[in-house]
Amino acid sequence: MLLANANVLTLDAARPHADALAIRDGWLIEPHDVMSPERIDLAGLTIVPGFVDTHTHFRGWAVARHRVDLHAAGSLTELFDAVRHGSGDWVLGAGWNNELVADGTRLVDALVDAADGRFVALMSRDSHALLTTEATLEQLGLSLAELEVTGGLVERDAHGLFTGVLREESAWIVRRLLPEDDLDDGVLAAGVREANRRGVTSIHDMDGGAALSAWRSLEQSSGIDARVTVHLLERDLEHAAALGIGANFGSNRLRVGGLKLFVDGTLGSGTALLHVPELPRDGAVPRTGVRMLDGDELRRLARGAAELGMPLLVHAIGDRAFSEVVDALDATRDAWGGLSMRPRIEHAQLVRFDDVARCAELGIDLAVQPSMLVSDRDEAEARWGERTQRAYAYRLQLDAGCRLLFGSDAPIEDIAPLAAMHAATTRDGGAHGLAAARGPWHPEQSIDPMSALLATTAWPADSAGLGAELGRLTPGRRADLVVLDRDPLTTSLDQVSVVATMVAGQWVHGAEQFR
Repeated sequence: MLLANANVLTLDAARPHADALAIRDGWLIEPHDVMSPERIDLAGLTIVPGFVDTHTHFRGWAVARHRVDLHAAGSLTELFDAVRHGSGDWVLGAGWNNELVADGTRLVDALVDAADGRFVALMSRDSHALLTTEATLEQLGLSLAELEVTGGLVERDAHGLFTGVLREESAWIVRRLLPEDDLDDGVLAAGVREANRRGVTSIHDMDGGAALSAWRSLEQSSGIDARVTVHLLERDLEHAAALGIGANFGSNRLRVGGLKLFVDGTLGSGTALLHVPELPRDGAVPRTGVRMLDGDELRRLARGAAELGMPLLVHAIGDRAFSEVVDALDATRDAWGGLSMRPRIEHAQLVRFDDVARCAELGIDLAVQPSMLVSDRDEAEARWGERTQRAYAYRLQLDAGCRLLFGSDAPIEDIAPLAAMHAATTRDGGAHGLAAARGPWHPEQSIDPMSALLATTAWPADSAGLGAELGRLTPGRRADLVVLDRDPLTTSLDQVSVVATMVAGQWVHGAEQFR
């Protein structure tokens, strides 16, 4: 196959542009090596490497597309109305905003009334809190006492009664037991097709062994029209070691990556670990967050994962969490320094410059979700105040020498690489499903379109140890690519759309454009 008359942005510094791509057996080859090719005239359309979403909870995103969606609920009344209209014995949903739920407010009675005898479990927008009822917990075989765990929080009102809200590990214990009858191979495959439509050819799934099993089922039943890297969780490590499963175990469509850990919570839940407490809130004690792993545990896990060839990918929202992760990785560099994959800090929402500079020196990549700066800006200002000068600080991170890896954290944000690139370059919404434009937020932290494109393509491939095969469009690499209607380096990103997507030389979206 020859894709001719194109504007090819190869992202290879040695040969940055081409006007054609030749493909054979799923690989890019030199155009003069093509014999009797199928020739497709792209009429000047732009080709870039396939987009990578480096942080998803993909099954949750796929199934959320037909569960109760609470993102638009602007009040508790609207939230409870959505529950009333849910169908089935279980009302499962996600997307409610933490700002709707004041600390210590008892919601469980209203939730019981809305559920009307059904079981209900609703994840917050940031997936770090769960709204549920005691009857639901009993159905799952849980008690409130069992949910009073380290790294978790069972919220109670002034009288000591359960409010209906669980946070962090307390919420996740419940989440792991929720029914998944509505999640099957078909739902997962439909999610992949939708991601393909948005230009995604590679997916990083952060949900560990359970996700690996689900993806393996799809691979065996019908194949996966993307390249999926599953990052294991702490609870998977012992089993992986016993089975000899480590980094790169799998196929060229489904492989094991690193070890995902959590050090703190989130901005929305008030559980991000901070050096200085949040700004005071009416009637609430200023919070410094929740620590989920200490430095000793991080160092132990870094060494254990490295024995399996796996780097750490550590969730750190607050600046103190970020500092502690850098400290632990610095102390264990002898263990992970020679791995093919780089360690990553996930989210990196609030940082200190000295810590970012240490990341660059150590070779720690930063996996960030630019769409969140659009969603979170008001909450960040309310909680962190002047500290937002170093929040979602992508220019600071780039200038320090760090490599950025873009993702969505779907279903918290939508899988939409062009939205992430737009947010990172404009520091605003107004395009690709983002909230309406309001004017740039801390525009000094905006980055250039080339860096945004690299953070969505080549840099994730390099970080995952796949740079020799993916992320750039030169002969000898796999033919994973996206056709765009305009050049993202010379056109405002709100005007750029995906025309077609290819994985391994096969069109997975938009083939009808070229018949």
